[in-house]
Amino acid sequence: MDTYGATKETTYKVGPRSDKKVLIRMTTDKHAWGAAVAAGKTDMPLKKWTHIAGTYDAKSGDAKIYIDGVLDGEGKIGGNITPNDDVLWLGRGAGPFLQGRMDEVRISNIARSEQEIQELMNKGIEGVLAVQPQNKLTTTWGKLKIGFHK
Repeated sequence: MDTYGATKETTYKVGPRSDKKVLIRMTTDKHAWGAAVAAGKTDMPLKKWTHIAGTYDAKSGDAKIYIDGVLDGEGKIGGNITPNDDVLWLGRGAGPFLQGRMDEVRISNIARSEQEIQELMNKGIEGVLAVQPQNKLTTTWGKLKIGFHK
């Protein structure tokens, strides 16, 4: 645990809350897990592909939520995310697991603009890479794993 009582599952989260609103939550060097939240305004639709993006700019303290490329909510958090060697969980935490699918998960070290979020959403990961991943080890392995888990 850190000085705020954060554990491995409380470093940062972007995803839906129980009320179907999307949030970005994190522990920073200035704020504990519970206090550092920015939430969206729109209910996330069920059983429909939805693009969710969360950005955080430590310099300004601004956290933003995007649903399908459109700004849906924002708030002030403040502080720096402290890098660590903890395990990264996708689609789960200490509570319920995601009952759905994720595709093209990206984590960046910059706060992307709304235009950049839209470009990534519309072009997909292959459309913005300098190197085409087709037939490369990572994408081939991913396709094999998907085939086994259908």
